Amino acid sequence: MSIHTAEMSGELLFNHADDADEPLQIWLRRFEFSNRQIRYLLDENNHSARRIRRILTVRHPNLGIEQVIILKTPDEFNPAQYYITIRINPQLLIERQRTLHLFNPSEENNALLLTAFQEAMSTFDDNFAMTDFSTYNCARLDMTHDFRFETREQAQLFMRLIRRTSRYIRHREQRIAHNEPILDQSVAEANKSYKIICYDKQRQIRKMYRGVPDDEMELLLSQAENVVRFEIQCGKNKIYYLKKSNNFDSRNIWNYLNEEMIHYNLQKAYRETIGEGNFCYFHRVQQILNNADMRPSTRTNLYNFMRLISNAGCLSEGKRQFLRGRTISVNGNNVRVQGTEPTYYSRLRKLRELGINPIMIPPRLSSRYHIQELPNPYGELLI
Repeated sequence: MSIHTAEMSGELLFNHADDADEPLQIWLRRFEFSNRQIRYLLDENNHSARRIRRILTVRHPNLGIEQVIILKTPDEFNPAQYYITIRINPQLLIERQRTLHLFNPSEENNALLLTAFQEAMSTFDDNFAMTDFSTYNCARLDMTHDFRFETREQAQLFMRLIRRTSRYIRHREQRIAHNEPILDQSVAEANKSYKIICYDKQRQIRKMYRGVPDDEMELLLSQAENVVRFEIQCGKNKIYYLKKSNNFDSRNIWNYLNEEMIHYNLQKAYRETIGEGNFCYFHRVQQILNNADMRPSTRTNLYNFMRLISNAGCLSEGKRQFLRGRTISVNGNNVRVQGTEPTYYSRLRKLRELGINPIMIPPRLSSRYHIQELPNPYGELLI
């Protein structure tokens, strides 16, 4: 289980003498902040909080330190306090070249990361306190796993199907998220605390990577072939929740470089947003149900339940229609499908036991991709 991005924050300690601004200005210039940004930050006539940001990926694309944010919290009666937030790509810090590889926390890899961070920070600052991980709290963490499919068709079909599995976002909301077409992105869940996303990695590289040399871009696209990335972007509220739920003594970044914690959260998020069981075309669903040891009435109820969800377009809407009741056409006959919430979850559980995801492959997609059953990659998260 892996990490793609992390943000670390800590207090900047400077001597609060009358000339304290001078060493601070020198330090800020090392991080390539402009004179305008520095003047804005240090303006003594303004007593509101000030924040400046420097993106470092343009001049230092393979350093692994992506951006630096400085926050000033002034006090009319006390010296101002300064805080720094650093966004890092841990694996890029270690390898010093763009790659699809992700950072896997372990005792050995954590030691490599610390050394790499110290070396990267020395580009700007030789102050040991600023290169020591133990001085930073975790402010953001992107937990990540890459699913590699056997064919491009499988990856594309998976991306289309998971937009129907979300229990949190409706179709209309999906279409307007990030102002991108629904085929270009998939957001399974989003709130102020965290966001769960799934996206075509090769498509994302083509769209987002700028100024990358041709040979490096060719390698990256090759590595990303048939890869769908599943990611949990944990914001500040989620970071605090993880501290509490894991009984961490602090938000120190070392506590969050924890393979067991990352593994558990990726499993849980995938299970709740995409779910278990293979994605099947309705003929394949009928075959599995017919071969299962169950009463005919149970078999019929499960099949009609899946047809209702398929007609609804997504799982969340399917649940709403199931609870309210809806008449659907099955083999030319009108069938009323309705039940309680316990019944809804009971049928989901029975399908999971049969290895079937409640979202069926629509006929047009089965014909287009020539796939009647798509294996669910959830099993990779159970290893």
